[in-house]
Amino acid sequence: MTKGTRLSEDWELPETWKNWALAERPDLRPEKIAEEFRDYWISKTGQGATKLNWQATWRNWIRRQRKTETQAANRAQSHAVRQPKRTTKQDWTQAREIAKRHMAGLKKALVA
Repeated sequence: MTKGTRLSEDWELPETWKNWALAERPDLRPEKIAEEFRDYWISKTGQGATKLNWQATWRNWIRRQRKTETQAANRAQSHAVRQPKRTTKQDWTQAREIAKRHMAGLKKALVA
């Protein structure tokens, strides 16, 4: 039975792993992700900190990453408070016409 190993404290991202990450998720920065990956795994304790295949662990780590900072920024921007649109004279005229039509429809319904 093969035993798992811990990630070494001096682990650095192999070029082949970096290239795979760029091909799989071009929206990510593999060097930054590698720092998070290393810090997570060297600080983890217990049986879960050992792996049989660190390259497979890296691939799964990359696949599970959230979408880019750009996409996160777009989401944040979509939830940002927006200034209300100024109401123009044309807006008021349209609203008045809609209200008139609505009132006419109500009057017809009451008479019928």
